[in-house]
Amino acid sequence: MRPTAAFVVGLVAGAVTAISLFAMGTLSILTGGLIFVAAIVLIPPRFFAASGMLVGLGATWLIAAMWAVVGCQPGSCEAPDVTPFLVLALAALVVGLALLAIGLARRSRSS
Repeated sequence: MRPTAAFVVGLVAGAVTAISLFAMGTLSILTGGLIFVAAIVLIPPRFFAASGMLVGLGATWLIAAMWAVVGCQPGSCEAPDVTPFLVLALAALVVGLALLAIGLARRSRSS
């Protein structure tokens, strides 16, 4: 599989995992972990699949957390504290981008 395709597959899997966290809660952590391990093992350019998964998960959670704060109108509701979600989302995004950089560096070195 090409690195770009592996990244996109990982990206979609990460977004689906993030959305399933909303629907299934902690049960999807196990499911997401299994998808993550499967993506790393089964998709040959491993750094690209793993980075796509983490970027998809982090970006989706970041968008959802920001949406929760922005969607709350002053006076009608109180915005929840989304700090832990923002920290985890940013951490997943940063680690995913770091893995992408490592994968690109390895790919350019081997070419």
